[in-house]
Amino acid sequence: MIGLVWIGLFAAMGAAFALARSKGAIATLVTICLAFPFYTHAVGGHAIELIGNLVTLAYALWLIVRLRSESSAAALFVGFVAAWLIFATALVLGLVQLNGWSTPR
Repeated sequence: MIGLVWIGLFAAMGAAFALARSKGAIATLVTICLAFPFYTHAVGGHAIELIGNLVTLAYALWLIVRLRSESSAAALFVGFVAAWLIFATALVLGLVQLNGWSTPR
């Protein structure tokens, strides 16, 4: 299911890229999001997940503010990424509450 969500998020980022003039900023967000498998639960544990989500969320929020003056639609599309990251961060915090900081094997 998460893979399907990310397909939708990459489509949203592609639409934002097409609408925005600051294409370098969108390309950087896509690159950061491509790193998602490297900071997921299976690879690094809860601390790495949380740090990766928060860094990507901070960048997405910064990009939304930057894009609002260029294209409100582009900012909205990046907002979908931010919304997903807020949800994913809440899930990680729930896992930490259940399991502690270690990843059960």
